[in-house]
Amino acid sequence: MYCSNCGESLEKEDLFCSGCGKRVEQQEVDQSKIEIASAVTMEDGQEEKKHLNENVEKAKKAAKNYWGFLLENIKSPFERGINQKPNDFLFGYFNIFFLSLFFGLGTYFEMKSITGGFSLLGNNIHFFKTFFSVFLYGIITSLVVVAVLFGIQKLLFKVSISFNHILARFGTLITIPTVLSVLFFIAALPGLIKIIGIIISLILISLQIAIIITFLSYRKQSKVKFDPIYGLLIAYVIMGIFVALTSDVFTKNFFSGLFNIF
Repeated sequence: MYCSNCGESLEKEDLFCSGCGKRVEQQEVDQSKIEIASAVTMEDGQEEKKHLNENVEKAKKAAKNYWGFLLENIKSPFERGINQKPNDFLFGYFNIFFLSLFFGLGTYFEMKSITGGFSLLGNNIHFFKTFFSVFLYGIITSLVVVAVLFGIQKLLFKVSISFNHILARFGTLITIPTVLSVLFFIAALPGLIKIIGIIISLILISLQIAIIITFLSYRKQSKVKFDPIYGLLIAYVIMGIFVALTSDVFTKNFFSGLFNIF
């Protein structure tokens, strides 16, 4: 800060100006505090910007690595799934997202084809409700599956694992159904109904395989003498209850989107 009388530079602890001897006014002290606060705020802003840029770079790097992860998984899905890497849980989220995304898009175009494409009935299909009901239900169901597998392994079999570990393994093993969902979307665009049916069957089968492999892969780490088959049956019972409790809401939203009923 500076003296208001002569312009001499002042230190924050000065009571009198060294140039003219005038007593330092409170306003000048307050101004010094404002300048210091502004400098601190700028530093905080720069630090936040730095963290934001770092997070953006990490996200870009993760997105770039995801394609390498997919290619590696397609070559040897079982081996890659069982021997997952620490950051694979992030790719697991990616797989769940893209699986739900393309399956939702494919379902919308499939329904348009079944109901007459761009005929009067086909035009009544509501994109938002048809697509997003499938998309959101797919994500929620996938996370519920991971939560059920994690809960049973942790509570029933006393396996020392984290939620992200289960997510990484399951998310890695659903690479094939994720790729198949892209093919489903492509086949749904021109309305290739027979091919669509085959692809959907393969998606459902490969998802069941991923659930079973994920669950049974922890049997050697179990600290309880309990047959894993019964644990798997318990998992399917819980998941079945979830589907039974939520299917009405999903079906209602889906068909309201299908025929544009509000």
